[in-house]
Amino acid sequence: MEEIIGTIRCDTFDKESKSEGTRAVLVGKDGREYKLYRKETYPVDDAILISFDGKEVQITGENEEDTGNFCVVSIKETNKTDNI
Repeated sequence: MEEIIGTIRCDTFDKESKSEGTRAVLVGKDGREYKLYRKETYPVDDAILISFDGKEVQITGENEEDTGNFCVVSIKETNKTDNI
């Protein structure tokens, strides 16, 4: 498991197509971007991840370096103790 601190940004993917939707991206403190998803949850329009939009968070999970994806196991705001 890996832990990363950064800010969640929600981007619209596949604009003007049938599969258009919002996806959460973590921008790490080093500027690296990670496309976030939760296991067994469709990554587009994930209400839980989207609820952290604009917030600094600490995420724990599996970094998939070859795809740029990050499977989130837990997420919490850096100034709070709430987890998922």
